[in-house]
Amino acid sequence: MPYAEDLLTSNKRYPHWSVEYRIRKQLRRDATSLIAPMRVPRLQHAAIYYVLHPRKLSRSRDPGNWAPAAKAYIDGLVTPDPKQPLLRHLLPDDDHTHLLGPNPVMGEPVGSGCARMSLVIVELTKPLTSGNAETVTGIDAPTYMT
Repeated sequence: MPYAEDLLTSNKRYPHWSVEYRIRKQLRRDATSLIAPMRVPRLQHAAIYYVLHPRKLSRSRDPGNWAPAAKAYIDGLVTPDPKQPLLRHLLPDDDHTHLLGPNPVMGEPVGSGCARMSLVIVELTKPLTSGNAETVTGIDAPTYMT
């Protein structure tokens, strides 16, 4: 994803709701700007992993705290124009029948600047359920129950 000095986290408290809204709107625009140049294909089912590349600090990290930023990016990939909610790009919808995730993954720390995020999009042949986990993911047993 493009470099952003402000990424949403579940731990950060903003002084006013409009600050969080402005950041979310910018993250959506950043994701939308990648659709056409990268020629992202339209998928029916996908799993999305977001890889957090944190700043170098000597404390532990929880990549799940960056889920709000990943959600904003995915919203920008699926519905690029909030004024036209039926216009979809990456997936028909970002609900559970089309999307598995976003799932957090910890990446290598960045050398300078702020934390960065990458999205890994994996096409699935059909929706993932507890009954077809082996054929969709290649894992012997389902990791969750529906």
